[in-house]
Amino acid sequence: MPAAHVFFCRERHEKRGICLTHDITVFIDDRYTVLEHLLDFETLFLFNAEGKELQRYAAARPEIKAVMQSVPDWNTILKVLLQ
Repeated sequence: MPAAHVFFCRERHEKRGICLTHDITVFIDDRYTVLEHLLDFETLFLFNAEGKELQRYAAARPEIKAVMQSVPDWNTILKVLLQ
């Protein structure tokens, strides 16, 4: 991955601004607390989450589940993206 495609931020909510600046509409994270700031994005993946993150995901509003998918590994994400 080119270094120009790597971005850093201090707070989880700051990822939204980075995505909007770079027209990113698909986002993968292992924290629901990051994805909850991106709920209007085209596709969200909750990656290999456990414990509290899965509980937060399970408690999400029904309309959120339509755009967010919990996935266990990178192969699953690839299959979904290539559909």
